[in-house]
Amino acid sequence: MKACVVFCTIRSSKSFELYAKNFLEYGHKPDVIIVDEEGNTRNQILNALEGLEVEFYGTRERKEWFQRKNVESSIIPVRSSDEVGFSLLVAYRREYDMIVFLDDDTYPLPGNDFLREHWENLNVRKLKVISSSNRWVCPHSRKYPRGYPYTLRNSDLCKEEGYRIASVLNMGLWEKIPDLNALDYLYYGSLEGLYEDLPYNSPVSYILGRGNYMPVSRMNIGFLPKIIPAFYQLTGKEYGGGRYGDVFSGLFLEKIASHLGDSISFGQPICVHDKEPRDVFGDIKLEIESIKLNEKLWMTLDRIELTGNSYSSCYEELADGLLKYKDELSCPNYIACLARKMKEWVKIVEKS
Repeated sequence: MKACVVFCTIRSSKSFELYAKNFLEYGHKPDVIIVDEEGNTRNQILNALEGLEVEFYGTRERKEWFQRKNVESSIIPVRSSDEVGFSLLVAYRREYDMIVFLDDDTYPLPGNDFLREHWENLNVRKLKVISSSNRWVCPHSRKYPRGYPYTLRNSDLCKEEGYRIASVLNMGLWEKIPDLNALDYLYYGSLEGLYEDLPYNSPVSYILGRGNYMPVSRMNIGFLPKIIPAFYQLTGKEYGGGRYGDVFSGLFLEKIASHLGDSISFGQPICVHDKEPRDVFGDIKLEIESIKLNEKLWMTLDRIELTGNSYSSCYEELADGLLKYKDELSCPNYIACLARKMKEWVKIVEKS
């Protein structure tokens, strides 16, 4: 298994050391890509990831990469967690078997072969298929995560429908602090975006039923490189919305994977989410336009007919469909910008 691990945000190197220890303990030596901003903690990070091959891509390295490739650098947002998408341009041509995104405010559970769990859900295990009566599956049994539409909550009756093997993206779940909208953290009484949930008890992994959606959080995902042409990351912060780049990219991927006959899975491996305090009102302001858009975006996706036979062709069709219906959504200017950049993304990926 030739794997690449990408750390999406840079807060501290504590989790890097714990992940490196886990990987090496179970005989894995993945390449590691760090997408950072300031670059002032690189020696500390290298020490934490001792024994692994590590590449850093800060603002300078990203600029040099785009100059070498002679492509437009504005495709990647700056000073945003969505800049992690740059790593996909680097990884795409390297023929990795699997790419894993991890946030640095997470760490692995002891005794859990983290990379193997992602790999087996993607390639080996026969998993139960789960669908919901409202076509939105909540991957967490206790709390609706960031990205689950408010108007559909408490209307999801799930049922299991046989088994399938193999998926193109596997989302591992997390203990301790759930990944909620800031509105929900406030509802549960936190002004700092912190709310501790009960630990999981060996959760079952599932495959998402055809035509169903679920919120994707990129804090702990493994995926196959073939989805990269349809896995652009961009939230419209300049249009009033933020913190939903992974949610929207997940919806688009679920739409396309379902059309192409591929699957999305979730469950193992479990990480611990040790979230740092954040201003809940600041995050509400960042998220509110994205939440409004998310309530109807999936219904717009349902109206877009796909005919392509690849992730890249379907992604371009999806971009055209979003442009067609943009004025019916709450952020038409963001949708117009996103659709244009989705098509640019496909061209840049193919050129990378």
